[in-house]
Formats: sequence, structure tokens, C-alpha cells
Amino acid sequence: FGRYHGTGLKRRMMQFAMKRFIKKAGHARSQAQGMGRHSTAELRKMGVEALESISIFLGDKPYFGGDRPTTLDATMFGHLAGTLVVPSSDGFFMKLVKETYPNLGQFIERIKEKYWPDWEETCNTMNMNTHHKKE
Repeated sequence: FGRYHGTGLKRRMMQFAMKRFIKKAGHARSQAQGMGRHSTAELRKMGVEALESISIFLGDKPYFGGDRPTTLDATMFGHLAGTLVVPSSDGFFMKLVKETYPNLGQFIERIKEKYWPDWEETCNTMNMNTHHKKE
């Protein structure tokens, strides 16, 4: 950073300005997108409603399209895994799925087993090429 934006006072001023700009831009984007306008309680309520709808749609089927996975399953896995597999500060949605919508948790596990049998190793090592063993 210093090589391109000076050193000493000039660098500190640039860092301060950039931090302020990035913070404002992030806030503005979240406001424009809509999610930044809601309280945590409202966001949770929307999340619960969404999970309930998704759970009802999945029902007892192994995949959203029936017996075979489709692009909808890939999309839903991406959204659900991003919300449920990545731990949040309080684990609210993870706990909700375990207790109230177990079919969604089973769906995530089914996709992980079918397409990412090395999921745990990949997540633990942050290495996307776990099938390439180093000798």
C-alpha cells in the first residue's frame, strides 16, 4: 500500500479516507439493495418465512425436482449451504433447520455426499484440490 500511496502522513490520510469511503459505500449498497433497511428481527423473520417455504416445496422428495438433482437443486444448495453451513455468530438458522426444517438439512447433506465427498477436508484445509494427493 505504501509504495503506491506514499508513506507517513500521506499514507495514513489515504488509509483513513479509503476506510471511510469503503464503509460509506458498503452502507449505501446495503440500503439500495434493501437488506440494510431492516432490523435483525425483521431479517430473521424474512429468513424463517423463506426457509419454511423452501421446506414445504422440498417436502419429502430427495431433490427439488424429484428423484434426480437439477439446476434448481444446485441453486438451492448454494444458497442454503451459504446460510447454514457457514457458522453465524449465534447459529440461529442452523438451529432452526435442525429443529424445525430437518428436510433442508438432509437435502444439504445429500448434495454434499453426492458431489463433495471431501467437503470436510476441503473446508478444514481450504484446499479445493483434495483429490490431488501430494506425494
